[in-house]
Amino acid sequence: MSQKRLKKRNLKKQKNKISILNFMNQPNKSSLSAQRFVEEVIKEAGLQNADVSTLEALSLEIVIALQERINSTIIDSFSEKELFMLRNMLQDHPETDELDAMAMVARTIPRLDELLQKSILDLYDELTANIKPLEK
Repeated sequence: MSQKRLKKRNLKKQKNKISILNFMNQPNKSSLSAQRFVEEVIKEAGLQNADVSTLEALSLEIVIALQERINSTIIDSFSEKELFMLRNMLQDHPETDELDAMAMVARTIPRLDELLQKSILDLYDELTANIKPLEK
């Protein structure tokens, strides 16, 4: 790949990362969902025009990777105190979903938004690091 094309590709990748950061910083994060993240990864891969079944399978894999990364970032951030709170919440309220309990306890973690933001950007980098866009 020529230097000019490589620079252009890196610039495009930076714009996509900025786009992801912007969407992550929107006030209504729940509606932004994983869909935008998936779209950006697929766009970076140049697979927007792939057949529907390929896009669905790829989207599902990306969403699963994103969910796992977010969950592991939250769990890794728990101190003994938060783990104790989580265990107690689940024991005292067996009707509570584990993810809901984890989300409630996670609110006590300082700078969690920053940790999640970094973790999601790292995942984006990992997913797009070795992509060679399809030539037209």
